[in-house]
Amino acid sequence: MRQRWLVRGGSVWITLVATLCGTAAGVASTVVADRVRWKRDRADHQRDRQVEVCVEFLRALMRAYEGLYDVACREDRAADRNYGTVRDLMADAGTADSRQLLLVTAPSHVTMACERAFAVLRDLRDAVGRGLTVDTSAYQEVDGRFREALHDFRVEVRRSQGLADAEDIRRPRTPPYTMVPAPSAGSLPPAPARLPGANS
Repeated sequence: MRQRWLVRGGSVWITLVATLCGTAAGVASTVVADRVRWKRDRADHQRDRQVEVCVEFLRALMRAYEGLYDVACREDRAADRNYGTVRDLMADAGTADSRQLLLVTAPSHVTMACERAFAVLRDLRDAVGRGLTVDTSAYQEVDGRFREALHDFRVEVRRSQGLADAEDIRRPRTPPYTMVPAPSAGSLPPAPARLPGANS
C-alpha cells in the first residue's frame, strides 16, 4: 500500500515538474523572441533615423551649394562675393548643425564621407568669398571636387543601408559655367540654372 502511494506520489511530482519545466521553457522562449523582435525594431528605427539625418545633411549641402553658385554666376551679385556674405549663406543653409547631428549618429565610413564633402564645400565658400566666378578655372576645379565628394557621400549612405548596388547611382551633373548677365531695367530676372541637386 505504502509502495503504491509512493509510486503514485512520485508520478504526481514528475508531472508537476514536467509542467513547470514546460511553462518555464515557454516563458523563456517568449522572452527571447520578444528580445529579438525589440532588437530588430530598434535597429530598424536607428537605420531609419540615420537615413533622415543623412538626407537632411544632403539638403543643407545643396542649399549652401546652390546659394554659392548663385552668387558666383550672377554679374549683379558681385558685391556679395565676400567672406561675410558667403559665411552667412552657409550658416543659413544649416550645414553646420546637420553635420554635427550626422557625426554623432552615422557609422564611421559615412561620417568620413560627410567630412570630405563639408571640407570641399568650405573650399568652395572661400573661393567665392575671394571673388571667384563660375567662368574661372579655379572655381571649376573646386566645384568638380565638390561634386565628386557629394557623389561619394551618397554612395556611403547607400552602403550603410546594405544596398548591393550602392555605387550604381548617377553622378551629379556639371552645372553651366557661364555668367548670368545683370538684368536690364524692366526685364525679368533670368531663370536659375539647372544644378546637380536632387534629380541628379
